[in-house]
Amino acid sequence: MHNDDKLLLERCRAACLAVAPRDLEGVGLLIGSMGMIPGFHHARGTLGLTSEGVPSMLKNHVRGYLPDGPNVGIALDLNAIAQCFDDENFESRVVGVALHELAHNLERQLTIKAPHRDPMPAAYLTVERWPIPRDAAPMFLRSAAHVALRAKVLGLIADVNHVFGSDTKNDGTEWIGSTGSEIGHFSNDKISAAIRTWPPDEFRARWQCEFPGQSWWSYVVV
Repeated sequence: MHNDDKLLLERCRAACLAVAPRDLEGVGLLIGSMGMIPGFHHARGTLGLTSEGVPSMLKNHVRGYLPDGPNVGIALDLNAIAQCFDDENFESRVVGVALHELAHNLERQLTIKAPHRDPMPAAYLTVERWPIPRDAAPMFLRSAAHVALRAKVLGLIADVNHVFGSDTKNDGTEWIGSTGSEIGHFSNDKISAAIRTWPPDEFRARWQCEFPGQSWWSYVVV
């Protein structure tokens, strides 16, 4: 791996720690490139991923301490990101993808890395059974809104739309706008706890407008 790539991954880790310091307190956080993992294969078009197995796959290739208990691992496909977005905003896009994966961890209250089991409901894990895109779940969008706005306030180089992913019709700034009052109120709290409170009316109205006929509570993860 080139030194530039290592520095970029370190910036991704620093960005995650900066936007969610309370959520990640005492949590092991490893961020690496998919190219670091021998024999690793992933779905075409996947720019980044996080799962309970990623920390163990990265621990021999990325510097970092993994304590007993919660650990978060994020693997990024730097080559795929470069090929998809061949422009001067490469660093911003990579950091945005890393924050996107962090938002998924916060959505799931860091339970994604629980050892020996995946605690999420079966309907959540089986994408084919979801009538809406996975990145469009309301708790994920709220998590992404918190992450994206905190990154902006901190002046981090991060592409806001990559934080949200590509599965919603509206751009990230619109979701941030509909969640603004909540984000300000919980600016010093854990994001994973904030998104488990009752959401702002404007956010719920926007989500129901985008996904008419879908039940909000079908996508709430506790």
